[in-house]
Amino acid sequence: MLKRFTVENYKNFQDPVTLDFSKVGKYKFNENCLSEGYLGKTMIYGKNGTGKTNFGRAMVDIQDLLIFSRFHGRNDFIKNANTEKKEVIFTYVFQWEKDEVEYEYQKNEKNELIAEKLVLNGKEIFHLCSENKEVASSKLKKLGIKETRIQSYFEALQESGESFDLAFLRWLLNNTAYTPSSILGKIREEVRGMHYIRTSERRNNVLFRLRDIEEEYDKLEIFLNKMGMKCKLKLIDDPVQERMNLYFDFKKPVEFFGNASSGTLALTEFFFRFYPALKNTSILFLDEFDAFFHYEMSENFFLYLKENYPNVQVVFTTHNTDLMSNGLLRPDCIFILSTEGKLTPLDKATERELREGHNLEKMYHSGEFAAYE
Repeated sequence: MLKRFTVENYKNFQDPVTLDFSKVGKYKFNENCLSEGYLGKTMIYGKNGTGKTNFGRAMVDIQDLLIFSRFHGRNDFIKNANTEKKEVIFTYVFQWEKDEVEYEYQKNEKNELIAEKLVLNGKEIFHLCSENKEVASSKLKKLGIKETRIQSYFEALQESGESFDLAFLRWLLNNTAYTPSSILGKIREEVRGMHYIRTSERRNNVLFRLRDIEEEYDKLEIFLNKMGMKCKLKLIDDPVQERMNLYFDFKKPVEFFGNASSGTLALTEFFFRFYPALKNTSILFLDEFDAFFHYEMSENFFLYLKENYPNVQVVFTTHNTDLMSNGLLRPDCIFILSTEGKLTPLDKATERELREGHNLEKMYHSGEFAAYE
């Protein structure tokens, strides 16, 4: 479970900006917004240009470092342009039962790794940078590693010209034996389960998903109906295209993709993007999640994720203040991202003691939280 994430000197965030999932208020309503005692469903508001998209991309940066191609995004300019500070700092704090893991790494302005550090329960396991290229194998045993040839890592660095592009933690995940229940196993599962989806980036690739429809069309039908799109779907063999095709199930079947409304197609595309991401997901960052939704559909979608995926930490960004409601969320789960790059929950953005009966949307429009925008 992600306990806390902080990024500093990244794009428009000159100072550290933190999303702390452990800052849970004492509210007794909408407790299904929590996951294992941490904030589970959170909503971020902010004016245009405050960096909601940047924050989401920063949160999943660790995937490129540890799981995917280590050259992905290389030479992208990621440093804040208003400071002389060279390091862009990413800090992730994970909590699994009694074990707290803090993993911090630094990159330069060209998105290249320059340092990394891992701390387990307050004790440093390793810290690598250009001035320090030593690791104590005795400390690594605390991660659940039986044995490893650390020298192989440093030999790999030498072959690449002493570059730190190959993160040591990445090397451990791929070159040592460990169990899924070990610290390394949990880190790998957590990071692989992170997903970022920006719904306003239309891909127009619904048709290429047709190969998946035979397995997923029944789930698509359930999803569309949950969103308020009343329909029945069926698969029919299409001899012309020599494959199964999707139809609306009327007395005379109507081909789905050629006749569905633009809104239904947008929702269908969204389904085929986010549904696979929910399998084995730990964190889902949905940027502008309701950009194409009617306000009722936005609420339906939020409730759908809250009810069906209680253990997935979902971070939503939106401009839809209809969702700023104690009927759906709670003040500790709603955040405002300011133009200065500060992230503040509503219960800390006013001197009032916010209660279930407060109309948060009305308070927001009346300027109650304006000092934090």
